[in-house]
Amino acid sequence: MANIYICRHCKTSWNKEHRVQGTINIPLSEEGKLQATENLQYIQSLGIQRIITSESIRAFETGKIYADHLKVPINTHSGLGEIDHGAWEGELLPELLSTPSSSFKQWMQNPLLVEIPSSKETIHEAQKRIVTAVEEIRLGHKNENVLIVTHKHIKALLYCELNKQSVANFSNNIEETIRPTKI
Repeated sequence: MANIYICRHCKTSWNKEHRVQGTINIPLSEEGKLQATENLQYIQSLGIQRIITSESIRAFETGKIYADHLKVPINTHSGLGEIDHGAWEGELLPELLSTPSSSFKQWMQNPLLVEIPSSKETIHEAQKRIVTAVEEIRLGHKNENVLIVTHKHIKALLYCELNKQSVANFSNNIEETIRPTKI
């Protein structure tokens, strides 16, 4: 099986504005491109032979900077996309978190208690999607070191599964880091 490393995409203008991105296709900001460039030395030390990203432009642009530097192939996989955040997409996080009764705040604390308004998938469907995608990549690229570039919330769902934790522990698995970790 493949050796899998995983990271989230680098910064977009919406990250800086503290907006929920979800499935909205936002490109990397100049700061994000710089982050990716600054991460190249670390990425190079991993012996990556292939990069697979979500279909979002921010993940693909991050992966493309890495792939161009490493001179390795890059592909996309639809199963690596961020959670569909429905009606919350484009909203400012400080506003969504401003009241104790905020449904977004409750969702972040335990996504089993609140459904995402207008989302096209449940939290369990999103988790199954990322777990299936990673397994397909692991089995499809035997003996390769593969870097997956994805998103922080979908990655947190994957970590819940890998750590044999309930999705209720989702927020404990959110990482802001763009540095890849081996899974």
